[in-house]
Amino acid sequence: MTTITVQSHSVDNIDVYEPSSRFGILTFPYLLIPGLVGGVGAAFVIHLIWQWTGFYLMWFFPVGIGMASGFAMMLGGNIGKNRNPLLGAILGFMVGTVSYVSMHYFDAASYGTSDILEYLSAMAKEGYVMIFIPISGPFAWLSWIAELGIVVFFTTSFAGGSATMPFCEKCNQWTDSVDLFSTNHGTTAQMIEDIREKKFHLLEEHREHGFNERNQLKASLDYCEKCKRTGFLTLTSVIPKGGKDDTEDVIVLQNATVGANVTTLLSHFPKALEKL
Repeated sequence: MTTITVQSHSVDNIDVYEPSSRFGILTFPYLLIPGLVGGVGAAFVIHLIWQWTGFYLMWFFPVGIGMASGFAMMLGGNIGKNRNPLLGAILGFMVGTVSYVSMHYFDAASYGTSDILEYLSAMAKEGYVMIFIPISGPFAWLSWIAELGIVVFFTTSFAGGSATMPFCEKCNQWTDSVDLFSTNHGTTAQMIEDIREKKFHLLEEHREHGFNERNQLKASLDYCEKCKRTGFLTLTSVIPKGGKDDTEDVIVLQNATVGANVTTLLSHFPKALEKL
């Protein structure tokens, strides 16, 4: 099991990737349609489970709706080449809200009404049981608001987060990712200094061997295969955590701009390409 965190490190004066905030005319349908299909589809399945079995996992089922919708939006955003995190988050909020409300709409329709508020008011008045705890009145409304927040959290995170992935604006395509090398932690400070000074050819010289796989520094490169003049370097520290095989990935430097030095890095670490 691996946990990923971001570590504060001295990376001043290093240019890093920033999304351009651009998007295409097809970005909207590619985000909205898959997101709604995934979210509303998951909501309908949960509605059927509730109707057929009377079984409903508070807060956990909304996670399913949010993940189904959010993952679909992430894929749609990649296809639609969305590089605008704010747009992704806004559409994610809209899709998440519609997806969650649709679950209550399906439930309301099953009880013979299309008025969701009327249905929810009746449910809140009647009350229900959550993990052997009876809930009714304002507490029922608070639980639904919390569930809506869970769904929206996933949809906005997936849709907005996918727009921050490295993209080559020159060639209008997403970058490919490759693992360059692994080394000991003792080289971290020197490698960051080399990157700051754009001396990418020195990274191989400072690389050390004989490292522990549960305690190492990993370097990965996101680059444009077409022009090889757009690239971003990430350094990740892997440290032991918890049990025998558990580790924690600490991002030391994320997406430092490499530019035309892509060819330099690939030539110094040719084995990285063999894994593609």
